[in-house]
Amino acid sequence: MKMKMILNKELINVCSVALSMILPPALNFLFLIFVAHLTAINVYGELAICIALVSVLTGFSDLGLRDFLLSKKGLSQSYSNGNGLFYPTNLFFFVLLFIIISYLLLGGRNNNIILIFIVYIPEAYAYGVLQKNIFFFYQKKNELVSFSKNDSLFKSLPFLLKLAVLYFSNDLILAIASGSLFSFFSYLFWFYLRCVRSECFFDRAYKPNVILYMVLSAWRLWLPFTISFFSFFLYFGFDRVLIEGLLGSSQLAIYSAAASFISIGQIVVNALWSLYMPKVSRGEDIFGQRKAIFLSIILGFSIFVSYQFFSFWLFGYFYPEKYEPSILILSIMSFFFLFRFPNVVLEIYWLAANKYNTFVRFRVICGSFNVFLSFLLTPLWGILVPAILLVVSEAFLLFLILMCEIKWKV
Repeated sequence: MKMKMILNKELINVCSVALSMILPPALNFLFLIFVAHLTAINVYGELAICIALVSVLTGFSDLGLRDFLLSKKGLSQSYSNGNGLFYPTNLFFFVLLFIIISYLLLGGRNNNIILIFIVYIPEAYAYGVLQKNIFFFYQKKNELVSFSKNDSLFKSLPFLLKLAVLYFSNDLILAIASGSLFSFFSYLFWFYLRCVRSECFFDRAYKPNVILYMVLSAWRLWLPFTISFFSFFLYFGFDRVLIEGLLGSSQLAIYSAAASFISIGQIVVNALWSLYMPKVSRGEDIFGQRKAIFLSIILGFSIFVSYQFFSFWLFGYFYPEKYEPSILILSIMSFFFLFRFPNVVLEIYWLAANKYNTFVRFRVICGSFNVFLSFLLTPLWGILVPAILLVVSEAFLLFLILMCEIKWKV
């Protein structure tokens, strides 16, 4: 009975945190459906590549530093506070922004893609810098569930504004700009209330240049988190950039229609990581490794079955007929979750056991394998290749992890 109560409580916590994390891809997904019905397929593809690039900007703005600062080693550092995250994320954000804009300009992308990306920048800063620091503030206090309730509201309102502007004006750029600016100012206000005014977030004894020097000097400590983030992007994000470059916006639109659904499931994985990585690192192991892996397998299989049902029975109600090829892609990509959930649980325990460098090496191998084959095979066999390789890469990662687990126990 006690274990059942713990399971129910933890499930509620995961769902609460997941709701906040799911909202951006879920709301983007709904917005994309609206755009798919109102615009040509190439416009949908242009919007999809911009959303993919914005997700790179928001996802990598801390280069994995936040997760390091919440790990066992990170918590022991003198800069494991607001200073140690806020100033580096600003630096990393603007460096990445410069790289992405250079990529768009030098790559000869059309003006519409460049304009869409530019109007997304305030929203990217809101999620990539401000929201991550607010998240860090609550997570250090173990109040992530409380954060998620407020965060859900802050993410919903800009979407409703964006949708309303698009519906009444039929102007995609104006709609994105309205929601983007609203996100920026709302998160800036929240950041001021909870972080700037707090006496425990910023350590005012250290100047920004001193903190940056301390963090950058310790790059060997947090580099594994950066490499892990980057290698995961190689087979869960780079596929969209690759398809747009090799096959064009129209094919990317077909692929993105499926990938937008998969992004929602992936956020459940992120919620699991955000809740349990700090706890396991602190020694608060609720289930134990074996039971946690067993539960992750059940969760992954449940999500896989849900996606299969959705692919063949419900997808057509959301997207126009011209997106029908996305159904098979979505069905194939959903196999990813059978392997992803056990992998993230094992990643948490390997991090707590100081085995993370080995995990990162495996992730790099899988990501490099994915990119190499994608470049080689996508021009020959089309958009099914990245979908299949997404599943194969994650399955290969699980195989490598299990081989190590068996070896260590022998």
